[in-house]
Amino acid sequence: MISIGVVGIFMSFAIKGEKITIKERAISSTTSSNIGMIIAGYTVIELMLEYLNRERKKGASMNVKTMTLTALFMMIMVTFTACSSGPAPDEIDADEDLKCTKNGAPAPEWVCKNVVGEEMQTAVGSGDFSRIGENFMLNEATANGQNAMQKVVSDYIEDRLAGFSRQVGGKVAAMTDGIASSIAEEISLAKREDYKQIKLWRNPTDSSIEVLMAVQNKNINKDVRQKLLLALKKDDAVYKEYEENDGEDILDDLLPLD
Repeated sequence: MISIGVVGIFMSFAIKGEKITIKERAISSTTSSNIGMIIAGYTVIELMLEYLNRERKKGASMNVKTMTLTALFMMIMVTFTACSSGPAPDEIDADEDLKCTKNGAPAPEWVCKNVVGEEMQTAVGSGDFSRIGENFMLNEATANGQNAMQKVVSDYIEDRLAGFSRQVGGKVAAMTDGIASSIAEEISLAKREDYKQIKLWRNPTDSSIEVLMAVQNKNINKDVRQKLLLALKKDDAVYKEYEENDGEDILDDLLPLD
């Protein structure tokens, strides 16, 4: 697959060679997410259209250089289309209708944090407009979203473990209550790289960016169960009580792995 970032750099040099000044446009070949690729793709397409329009106004013929850049444009379009696929729409209840308002602009419902995922945790991150460029804004929104996700996941883990304690009772409950906060803090931090961007919205009023982050519950549950069982097994009496009180069945209900 052709890197949009690399092609974008080539295009920037080609256009600057024609004395066209490009200001505050940043294209990164190291952006790992599809959202970053989409933003870069749009920028490259804008550069190409600007160049072709300038050539048309000058009445230039379709020389070798112009034909080469046109071919690159077509390749970018194919690559951009292939890289723009998102998650299945039924993964979360994130209605795209403009049902809320953000900074004076009608916005998708998920921007206002009205999103419920039965099998995943979600959070919203935002990045204010910056003259540094699109990638800086996206990185800022992603970092904010990861911080928000860390809190959401931590609360989710503590809630699940509290429910486990209430149902299992006895010494198992006492030990679980004592380690629940540390498990939640450790796993929510360790999972930051798994918090992925699945949607993006740009506010037309102030050009800020909003990103929807998500992580599947089963990826969290697996680690929580491992940490909890490792602690319970350190005390034979506690682990025996866990087995006698059907602790595994309770965990299957509260922290399913599928």
